[in-house]
Amino acid sequence: MYEDSEMFIEEHTLDDDMTYRSLILKSNLGQVQSEARLKYYDEEDRKKTHPQAVELTKLSLLPNKKGRLVGIDESYLAFECHRTMVAGLGFVSKNFCENKIHQVLILGEGAGIMSKFMYYNLPNTTVEAVEISEKVIEVIFKGNS
Repeated sequence: MYEDSEMFIEEHTLDDDMTYRSLILKSNLGQVQSEARLKYYDEEDRKKTHPQAVELTKLSLLPNKKGRLVGIDESYLAFECHRTMVAGLGFVSKNFCENKIHQVLILGEGAGIMSKFMYYNLPNTTVEAVEISEKVIEVIFKGNS
């Protein structure tokens, strides 16, 4: 799907019949750096909020469906460490979450999976993300995430 001298991005379908997109650094082939589950979205809605979705759909292994575009499932966290980070929010009182604006800083954002999850699922949260790898940023902004 995408490859350069430092990393590659691939898609694969697992036993659960869901398709995932993975970012793997060539310096550590045994570890998936970032992974996202893909799903279909309504074409008109997705074009408005995610202009790169048309290109992403062309690159995807998922079969084309009329009126549908492929995108990242922002409700899903693939890695246990990401799920553990947000699990603690279940212990915070409802009043605390609804009545305050919360600020989150993510260091080492990678493909943006965690910040996308927080943006779409925690409406009273402002997320700032930092990524130092210029190559990762370049790949992500090409619409490959």
